[in-house]
Amino acid sequence: MERDKTDIGELAASIHAYSVTKGFWPTSCEVRKNEVRSHVNPPNPTPRLDPPGFYVRNLGEALMLVNTELSEALEGFRAGIPLDDPKEGALIEIGDAVIRLLDLGYGVGGEKFIELMLAKCKINDKRPHLHGKAF
Repeated sequence: MERDKTDIGELAASIHAYSVTKGFWPTSCEVRKNEVRSHVNPPNPTPRLDPPGFYVRNLGEALMLVNTELSEALEGFRAGIPLDDPKEGALIEIGDAVIRLLDLGYGVGGEKFIELMLAKCKINDKRPHLHGKAF
Protein backbone atom coordinates (compact mmCIF):
# COMPACT_ATOMS: atom_id res chain seq x y z
CA MET A 1 0.00 0.00 0.00
CA GLU A 2 1.44 3.37 -1.02
CA ARG A 3 1.39 6.08 1.62
CA ASP A 4 1.83 9.80 1.06
CA LYS A 5 4.69 11.31 3.04
CA THR A 6 3.58 14.90 2.54
CA ASP A 7 0.11 14.48 4.00
CA ILE A 8 1.24 12.83 7.22
CA GLY A 9 4.35 15.02 7.43
CA GLU A 10 2.37 18.22 7.02
CA LEU A 11 -0.16 17.06 9.60
CA ALA A 12 2.57 16.14 12.10
CA ALA A 13 4.41 19.44 11.54
CA SER A 14 1.19 21.38 12.02
CA ILE A 15 0.30 19.49 15.21
CA HIS A 16 3.79 20.03 16.64
CA ALA A 17 3.76 23.75 15.82
CA TYR A 18 0.37 24.09 17.54
CA SER A 19 1.59 22.15 20.58
CA VAL A 20 4.63 24.43 20.89
CA THR A 21 2.46 27.57 20.73
CA LYS A 22 0.21 26.18 23.46
CA GLY A 23 3.15 25.65 25.81
CA PHE A 24 3.43 21.86 25.79
CA TRP A 25 7.11 22.19 24.79
CA PRO A 26 8.59 24.72 27.25
CA THR A 27 11.81 26.56 26.44
CA SER A 28 14.92 25.51 28.32
CA CYS A 29 18.72 25.82 28.19
CA GLU A 30 19.33 22.19 29.15
CA VAL A 31 17.90 18.75 28.52
CA ARG A 32 17.47 16.78 31.71
CA LYS A 33 17.59 12.96 31.82
CA ASN A 34 13.82 12.63 31.52
CA GLU A 35 13.49 15.09 28.62
CA VAL A 36 13.86 15.09 24.87
CA ARG A 37 14.74 18.12 22.75
CA SER A 38 12.59 19.27 19.85
CA HIS A 39 14.30 19.58 16.48
CA VAL A 40 12.42 22.89 16.11
CA ASN A 41 14.11 25.91 17.68
CA PRO A 42 12.20 28.88 19.09
CA PRO A 43 11.72 31.54 16.40
CA ASN A 44 12.71 34.37 18.74
CA PRO A 45 15.14 33.26 21.44
CA THR A 46 13.84 34.22 24.84
CA PRO A 47 15.91 37.21 26.04
CA ARG A 48 16.12 35.94 29.60
CA LEU A 49 17.85 32.75 28.46
CA ASP A 50 21.59 32.80 27.87
CA PRO A 51 22.44 30.96 25.69
CA PRO A 52 19.18 31.03 23.71
CA GLY A 53 17.00 28.12 24.67
CA PHE A 54 15.28 25.31 22.85
CA TYR A 55 12.05 23.36 23.27
CA VAL A 56 12.04 20.32 25.55
CA ARG A 57 9.48 17.74 26.64
CA ASN A 58 9.40 15.20 29.45
CA LEU A 59 9.39 11.93 27.47
CA GLY A 60 7.82 9.76 30.16
CA GLU A 61 5.03 12.26 30.75
CA ALA A 62 4.34 12.60 27.02
CA LEU A 63 4.14 8.82 26.55
CA MET A 64 1.87 8.36 29.56
CA LEU A 65 -0.48 11.06 28.25
CA VAL A 66 -0.90 8.90 25.12
CA ASN A 67 -1.71 5.98 27.40
CA THR A 68 -4.23 8.15 29.25
CA GLU A 69 -6.07 8.96 26.02
CA LEU A 70 -6.28 5.26 25.13
CA SER A 71 -7.52 4.44 28.64
CA GLU A 72 -10.21 7.10 28.25
CA ALA A 73 -11.24 5.49 24.95
CA LEU A 74 -11.61 2.12 26.66
CA GLU A 75 -13.49 3.56 29.63
CA GLY A 76 -15.92 5.38 27.36
CA PHE A 77 -16.53 2.19 25.39
CA ARG A 78 -17.06 0.20 28.59
CA ALA A 79 -19.50 2.85 29.85
CA GLY A 80 -21.57 2.54 26.67
CA ILE A 81 -20.73 5.98 25.31
CA PRO A 82 -21.26 5.93 21.53
CA LEU A 83 -17.96 5.50 19.66
CA ASP A 84 -18.56 8.69 17.68
CA ASP A 85 -19.60 10.89 20.61
CA PRO A 86 -17.80 14.18 19.88
CA LYS A 87 -16.76 14.77 23.50
CA GLU A 88 -16.12 11.39 25.11
CA GLY A 89 -16.38 8.72 22.42
CA ALA A 90 -13.60 6.23 21.82
CA LEU A 91 -12.90 7.67 18.37
CA ILE A 92 -12.20 11.16 19.70
CA GLU A 93 -9.92 9.74 22.41
CA ILE A 94 -8.04 7.63 19.85
CA GLY A 95 -7.68 10.81 17.82
CA ASP A 96 -6.20 12.55 20.86
CA ALA A 97 -3.68 9.70 21.22
CA VAL A 98 -2.67 9.98 17.56
CA ILE A 99 -2.30 13.76 17.91
CA ARG A 100 -0.05 13.32 20.93
CA LEU A 101 2.06 10.69 19.13
CA LEU A 102 2.47 12.79 15.99
CA ASP A 103 3.44 15.79 18.13
CA LEU A 104 6.03 13.80 20.06
CA GLY A 105 7.45 11.94 17.08
CA TYR A 106 7.68 14.99 14.87
CA GLY A 107 8.91 17.17 17.70
CA VAL A 108 11.83 14.87 18.42
CA GLY A 109 12.60 13.58 14.94
CA GLY A 110 11.06 15.94 12.39
CA GLU A 111 11.04 14.54 8.86
CA LYS A 112 13.19 11.61 10.02
CA PHE A 113 10.23 10.47 12.16
CA ILE A 114 7.98 10.52 9.10
CA GLU A 115 10.55 8.59 7.04
CA LEU A 116 10.96 5.96 9.77
CA MET A 117 7.21 5.58 10.22
CA LEU A 118 6.68 5.08 6.48
CA ALA A 119 9.62 2.63 6.35
CA LYS A 120 7.96 0.65 9.14
CA CYS A 121 4.74 0.55 7.11
CA LYS A 122 6.68 -0.96 4.18
CA ILE A 123 8.17 -3.59 6.49
CA ASN A 124 4.71 -4.43 7.80
CA ASP A 125 3.36 -4.68 4.22
CA LYS A 126 5.69 -7.65 3.67
CA ARG A 127 4.71 -9.49 6.84
CA PRO A 128 2.33 -12.45 6.74
CA HIS A 129 -1.30 -12.41 7.84
CA LEU A 130 -1.49 -11.37 11.53
CA HIS A 131 2.31 -11.01 11.25
CA GLY A 132 2.56 -14.79 11.59
CA LYS A 133 0.81 -14.94 14.96
CA ALA A 134 -2.32 -16.89 15.89
CA PHE A 135 -4.13 -13.71 17.03
